[in-house]
Amino acid sequence: MSSPILPPQGPFGPTASRLPAHTQGGKRPAASSPTQAAQAGAHVGAAVSLDTFPSSPPAQVLDEIKAAGESYDRLQAHGRELCFSPDEQSGELTIKVRDLDGNTLRTVSASEAVDIAAGKSPA
Repeated sequence: MSSPILPPQGPFGPTASRLPAHTQGGKRPAASSPTQAAQAGAHVGAAVSLDTFPSSPPAQVLDEIKAAGESYDRLQAHGRELCFSPDEQSGELTIKVRDLDGNTLRTVSASEAVDIAAGKSPA
């Protein structure tokens, strides 16, 4: 089985002469120039560039990633980490302060976890 969708070819995409015959009502127009292709219904014009995927995240996102990394480093320096997991019974989010061996030191609320991430020393 073949697909009637063809990849763009050339600087302006496919011309009418490159489209499958069944998309032209069984006829393949003989378009040997851009003018003839335009007359046959193909789009001819300036090349279009779409930046659908930026080359890097926005500056604000990079700043937030840096801040999160600094919070992680600060916790590690205190011998602590935050562990986020769903409660087995309720399914609600549980946030634990643990030592670096994985032992739970205490459970904190979401607001306490934000305070810790912002630089407040964990217990």
